[in-house]
Amino acid sequence: MIEDDERGFANNAVEYVLAKARMEGVAAYLGRGRKFGSLEDDALMAEWVESFKQWVRDTTPESRQEQDDLSAEIELRNLQPPLDQVPEEWKILQERAHKAAEMPGAADKIGGSIIADFWDAKRREN
Repeated sequence: MIEDDERGFANNAVEYVLAKARMEGVAAYLGRGRKFGSLEDDALMAEWVESFKQWVRDTTPESRQEQDDLSAEIELRNLQPPLDQVPEEWKILQERAHKAAEMPGAADKIGGSIIADFWDAKRREN
């Protein structure tokens, strides 16, 4: 059984990596000129839903970039993406993630990179 302090460390590491990824995504989006900045909130959410569906169907670098940019705009506005409007696509992504995690060595590789990134950040703090 994982001790509470180990679980806390792991949770902090995952939260750090996710926050870092969001921050880097927002910074990159801003650097590209904030393409979706002029959209009203409702239009932004509708674009996000369509983009998410497209990205799940066709996981190209272009569809990923569109999804990342729309998500960054949502993040900048302190809104939440409307995941309730894409339940089938969300389920597909979860299934893909589970399959990928079941590959030999996947958990060690993913977990190891998360922990390494977190430790690196902690060292830079001090």
